[in-house]
Amino acid sequence: MQKKITKKSSYNFHPYLFAFFMVLSLYGYNKDLINPSYAFWPTVIVLFFAIFTNLFFILTVKKKDKAAILSSIFIFTFLSFGHYVKLPFLLFQELPVENLSYYLSFILWLVVIFFCFFQIKKSKRNFSKISFYLNLFSIILVFISFTSIFFYELKSKTASELINDVNTQNKEDKNDDTYKPDIYYIVLDGFARQDILKEIYNADNSNFVSSLENLGFFVASQSTSNYPQTYLSISSTLNMQYLDDVVLNMGEKSTDRGPLRKIIKDNQVYKTLKEKGYTFVSFPYTWTGTANNQHTDIFMQNQIGLGEFGDLLIDLTPLSIFARKNLQFQQHRNIILHTFDTMPKVAAIQEPTFTYTHILAPHPPFVFEENGEPTDIGGRMYGNDGSHYFEFHPDKEEYRTRYAKQTTFIAKKTLQMVKGILANSEKKPVIILQSDHGPGLNLEWEDEEKTNMQERFGILNAYLLPTNENTKLYEDITPVNSFRVIFNNIFDSDYKLLPDKNYFARWNSPYKHINVTSEVR
Repeated sequence: MQKKITKKSSYNFHPYLFAFFMVLSLYGYNKDLINPSYAFWPTVIVLFFAIFTNLFFILTVKKKDKAAILSSIFIFTFLSFGHYVKLPFLLFQELPVENLSYYLSFILWLVVIFFCFFQIKKSKRNFSKISFYLNLFSIILVFISFTSIFFYELKSKTASELINDVNTQNKEDKNDDTYKPDIYYIVLDGFARQDILKEIYNADNSNFVSSLENLGFFVASQSTSNYPQTYLSISSTLNMQYLDDVVLNMGEKSTDRGPLRKIIKDNQVYKTLKEKGYTFVSFPYTWTGTANNQHTDIFMQNQIGLGEFGDLLIDLTPLSIFARKNLQFQQHRNIILHTFDTMPKVAAIQEPTFTYTHILAPHPPFVFEENGEPTDIGGRMYGNDGSHYFEFHPDKEEYRTRYAKQTTFIAKKTLQMVKGILANSEKKPVIILQSDHGPGLNLEWEDEEKTNMQERFGILNAYLLPTNENTKLYEDITPVNSFRVIFNNIFDSDYKLLPDKNYFARWNSPYKHINVTSEVR
């Protein structure tokens, strides 16, 4: 009987299931924001990490049951380190959470690991039964997480169920589509309008604006975003309509942003341009909504990093202590610089192209000084803004200064990029330089009364069109009308322009839209 138990106990798969569960649970928590494909390579790496961890403990303690239990303890605590990192801060309120709390948590974790190691190694008891229950427990955890994700995807609506096809509301295009200029939709996340930059951040980017105008751009001097959140703004812009249909489908109490991700991936602009034979180009993403998706024909990869999901995973481990200022920090800089430097190469592609890229700058994190040097800002890498950002970096004057400097550098790189595109283009392209929303110095996510609406909604919005005929561009145009104007201009379509309105939405209520048009304007 004892030999049978020993034989069965050799199948200790719980370390691998615990490792898989940690990735699965992280994805499940962010499933409304992250595409499943983002988790593939992080999952592979974590499973290899579990294999090597188990092999290490087998060589160290010489017993498979003991090794498996130690592996599970190590893997589970290693991959959940970020959840209990604030424990010292909660016990000692005067402790700076971004400094000593991390190191005290790391020391505490090491103490626990060494204690478990020596206690289990010297123990004479049979661990087969414990290992059996850990196998069972790990199966249950994976099953619960997987089932939750499966039913979430099963009940998710398709894009066509969430929002009406805007093309059915307009006449058919009137030309023969022989003229197909390259189209660049470049989102500079959180880039403020010129007057907002001057008034709130004491930054003068008039040279940048005048340089764009000298290149033929129309810069809408009073433009505002339609929504204050990225998912809402991009969903609206790429579908050329407001999100009233989505709100009706989801209800104001829903917090599920998954449907917004669906209508960003399967949007009206892509549908229109796909029918006209456009080739779709994308870049490494600094925001999940622009990742290499189903429409991409050419992906301008730079082969660095594990992406946003990989960063989330790293941030939950003790590696975050060492990686927060070198690995993630440098990766973020590299992706942004790669996009600026590589974008002009798209013009060499023979087919008509549509390029949509989303650059997470000048939006936090602040990784550039005004001439592109790395910043010396401490702490972990956060892409939060407004009141969420100030939970970790409470100095508002620091935000004001760093935002202004990063904006100055992003403006320089944007101008270089645009000149490169024009120099490499055989025929005049369409270029949209647009922000999805303004900065967040005075943004209180859960209190619209304390939010500076003009700052949050005032955006950079600049258009370069091949012809000045039928442009209908105007100073206070909002992004919901961007592609209506562009398609009317280059394809002689008949899209009616919508009223320009602004809706605030609290972070925890993305579908409860408050009309703030009068406050914004």
